[in-house]
Amino acid sequence: MPSSITKDRFTALWLHPVPANSSPKDFAAKIDALADAQLALPVAQANLLKYELIIPNDRLDSHFKALGFPQPRPIVLVKVEAKSAEHYAKFLNDTEIVKSISGAQEFVGASLLSAEETTRLDSTRSVADDISGAWIAILNLSQLSGTQLEYRPGSIADAISAVPIVQKNLIRHQMWLQNDALATNVQALGLTPANPVAIVIQQASLDAMIEVFVPSRVPVRSNDSPQILKDPKVKQQFAEVQKILPGEQTNRFCVDVVVKLDK
Repeated sequence: MPSSITKDRFTALWLHPVPANSSPKDFAAKIDALADAQLALPVAQANLLKYELIIPNDRLDSHFKALGFPQPRPIVLVKVEAKSAEHYAKFLNDTEIVKSISGAQEFVGASLLSAEETTRLDSTRSVADDISGAWIAILNLSQLSGTQLEYRPGSIADAISAVPIVQKNLIRHQMWLQNDALATNVQALGLTPANPVAIVIQQASLDAMIEVFVPSRVPVRSNDSPQILKDPKVKQQFAEVQKILPGEQTNRFCVDVVVKLDK
C-alpha cells in the first residue's frame, strides 16, 4: 500500500533512557505511574487523544545480535497524540504538568520531540492481534543535512515495506521523522534537545517478525542474510545508508506497546 502522512493529528514523542541502575521493567513502571497521574488531570482529558507507552524487552535481542547490530540501549518511549500542536502545548504548559515533569527523576536525561508520522503498512487486522514482536529502530540523523534528512530514512522505509515477506507478516509499519514544532516548549521546560532522529516501529507477532529476520535455512549461520536482506532493492538501500549511518548510530530493540488513552 502507498505511504500516508498523518495530518489530522499532532504527534509528540518522549524518549526516557533507562538508567544503568534500573531494569527496563522497573523504570517503565515508574513512567506508567507518572502517566496515570498526568492522564487523570482535566488538561489531559481536554487536549490529548492518544497516549501510549512503548516499553523495551529482550525478545529479539539475540536475532539483532546475529545480524551484527550492537547491544541495544534501552529507552522507554511515550507517544502522545493531540488535535494540534496548540492543544499539546496547552497540556505541556499546565501548572500541574510542569510540576510533574520538573520534579520527577524519570525526566532526567529525557528528551521531547514532535514528529511527522508516516504509515507504510497498516493491516486491516485488529490491533488486538498479537504484536509481541513489535520493535523500534531509533536512527540518529545528526550526520545528515538538507534533503538527506527527508530522503534517506524515507527511501529505506519504502524499500523495506515493499518486500513481500514484510507485507505478508507485518501488521503495521510506521515512521516518525522529527520536526521542530515543539522546539520552544522543549527550551521552556529546560529539557534536553533531542538529536535529529527518525524512529521506526514495526508491529507483528514474534513468530512473524522472526520469519522476516531469520534466514530460511536451519541451522542459522552467522554469514546468512536475513530474509529481508535477500531483496536486491533493500540490499542496495541498506548499503547506501550504512555509509552514513553506521551501526552505532542506530538503536534497535523489541517493545511492548501499552495503550493508556485512545479517543
